Amino acid sequence: MITAVEPWSGHYPVDDEDLAVVYATAHVTQFTEVGWHYLPVGAGSGSLPQGGFYVTLVDPQSNDFTMNVVKIDESHAPCARPHLPSFNVSSEQVTFKLAESMKAPAKLAVWYSNFEMAEPVVFKKMPDVSVVNGQFSLSVPVGSFFTISTVTDATKGISYKPPPSSIQFPLPWVENMEEVEPSQEAKYFADQIGAYEVHYEIGEAGNKVLKQMVPALPIGWSDHGSNGPMTLIGMREWQDVSIKVSFKLPSADAAACIGSRVDQMWNDGIVLCVDGSANYNLTVGGPTLPKAPDAPTASPAQTSYVAGVSETLVEAGTWHILELETVDDKATGALNGKPLFTNRPIRNLDTGFAALGMNNWFGVEFDNFSIHQAGDRWAEKSPCGAAKVGDVLTVRNCSTNGLAVDDQEWELKSSWQLKHIPSGLCAEAESLTAGSKVKLAECHPIGAEEGDLQQFTNDYTRIRNAMAPMTLSDSKMKLSGTVDGKVSVEGWAIGDGKWSEWVYFPNTNQLRNQYVANEKLGYPMCLSTCAA
Repeated sequence: MITAVEPWSGHYPVDDEDLAVVYATAHVTQFTEVGWHYLPVGAGSGSLPQGGFYVTLVDPQSNDFTMNVVKIDESHAPCARPHLPSFNVSSEQVTFKLAESMKAPAKLAVWYSNFEMAEPVVFKKMPDVSVVNGQFSLSVPVGSFFTISTVTDATKGISYKPPPSSIQFPLPWVENMEEVEPSQEAKYFADQIGAYEVHYEIGEAGNKVLKQMVPALPIGWSDHGSNGPMTLIGMREWQDVSIKVSFKLPSADAAACIGSRVDQMWNDGIVLCVDGSANYNLTVGGPTLPKAPDAPTASPAQTSYVAGVSETLVEAGTWHILELETVDDKATGALNGKPLFTNRPIRNLDTGFAALGMNNWFGVEFDNFSIHQAGDRWAEKSPCGAAKVGDVLTVRNCSTNGLAVDDQEWELKSSWQLKHIPSGLCAEAESLTAGSKVKLAECHPIGAEEGDLQQFTNDYTRIRNAMAPMTLSDSKMKLSGTVDGKVSVEGWAIGDGKWSEWVYFPNTNQLRNQYVANEKLGYPMCLSTCAA
């Protein structure tokens, strides 16, 4: 319910807009109790004449009841599953007539939110509404969420000061597993395929290690077994890191892997694997699993940069050390301190996490894991001056390694406005015409004539972890970019050298033109206030 994107700092948002989902839940939870009943459609719940709905819950043990009245615009309801059919809503005055059995008091408590305004109203106590002859009326604008209830003791509560924000994952990071309780995950690791737990090393009760626990292919959800098990750590923006880990293989056919710039399913990223016969390879993406004969599709083809046999023996049941460093377009790997390859050319498009994994469902053990900064791209600053009204938006290479720079920091407002954080200005199209430039302007209240040109609607449930269009107002024009740095509103789809879909990276507040590496678009580019 709260998007806390810095688990290493403990920071979480306390702004009303950030907490909107929490307060939307409070519209129900603070006015009901377990055991209350929903009234059926047509007898206490139903649709509003001009779009939206109302629903009533009653306490079977008393005369208490709560009604929620909701009128959300279609563009703000993309997360409904299954997807709702197309619908329209408009503001209206609504009168509700209560049945005599409701035994309504003379006044009812009213709480109000509106999540679609430029400055949202969030869980606001309103004047009580009078019940006259069993009826009461509400003015219901678009975007509203009302609670009308006999319950009068609801409170908004107090937002306590969170721990200070720290955008960067703390590096260097060293983890020897000794402080982790057995059967728990290692700190900051997030399992993506398989399950990794800390246990005592086999045959060594005094040493804790991280072990992959799933022995066979489980029932998959969206993926049914493309790549080997993997757990990740760090930031989606990383590129230049040095990773080191000790590993112990359970058998000669097992392989241990480490990865840099990895996505959540490690289809992309730079991955180094070594097996029990000392075979090693450096690839794009993690090792693919053998496909069952009845599998609907073949495993994706891997790009292999280098493969060979190490001079260092890799015996199962003994400890070895694997290292991988990626800096810009070069990779260096080592086994037990001896180089496997040095400054091997790789693509520099990938960004992502550090990862540990293996080639199949083996119980590989890991210990003494560490990550360090590598290279000299850890101090980037914005190359342009302070943004001002009238500046034409462009795209340029995204800042590296999770560094937030002024010209690339944006906030996605619930009003669909795209706000440049350092300047407080909003992106505004010159017109609804294809090819129109996008400039910075003072942010307008939603509903003003100019406001339509500042509304870039998007699927906010997906744009943080997938590519999604940002459509200008009610037109078919989308915020678009080209690899030569131009930004405009266009009707095109993605193609060579141009795009009309974006992904939002919340740690750095960047709007990027790719989530996983897209070779047609080259190096990742970000929306910027720097002049072309």
